[in-house]
Amino acid sequence: MSNACLIIAVLLKTALFLHFFQFEGDKLFQAIAARNLVEGRGLTFQYVHANDLSTEVFQSQNRWPPGYSLLVSSLYLFCGNLIISCIIIDIISIIILFFILKKLLKQLQFPTYLINLLILFNG
Repeated sequence: MSNACLIIAVLLKTALFLHFFQFEGDKLFQAIAARNLVEGRGLTFQYVHANDLSTEVFQSQNRWPPGYSLLVSSLYLFCGNLIISCIIIDIISIIILFFILKKLLKQLQFPTYLINLLILFNG
């Protein structure tokens, strides 16, 4: 029963994540930095000046968390798609979150029915 609740919660959370997935803001900067890292430019993002559109400038990526770009870049090497790489990393993070939550609740000696209920509500 516990494993079924865990699987249901992961599937529901993943469905919500995919439905509300947005590739903008910090996630976009992280993904661009990952692509540039794979292409040999380091953790940077490029832009052009309004006065000189022919010159690209690469600026260091200083947004949080820098580890996300490293994880995305490792997957980007294999699949070649930034969006899919970000989605895979986020789904793996969801799974890890639920396993850590379950382990924490067990260490706090919550009853099994309450652990299942909290996992389902979190999903």
